[in-house]
Amino acid sequence: MEGDYFSPNCLFLSLIQTLILSCFNFKMQVEHAVREIKRLLIEASAAALQAEMRNPTATSGRYSVV
Repeated sequence: MEGDYFSPNCLFLSLIQTLILSCFNFKMQVEHAVREIKRLLIEASAAALQAEMRNPTATSGRYSVV
C-alpha cells in the first residue's frame, strides 16, 4: 500500500489538529451544558415540591379549574 507523506510543517496537518481539538472542546461544552440543564431542572423540581409541601391547598401553575 502506498501512503501520502506530510511534512511536520504541513498546513493540512495543522488544520486537522485544529479541527480535532475544536471538536473535543465542543463535546466538552455540550456535556457541560447538559449537566447544567439537568442541575437546573432538579433545583426547579425541588423548589416546586417544597412550595407544594408548604401550602398544599394552593393552586400551582398559572390556571386553576373552578
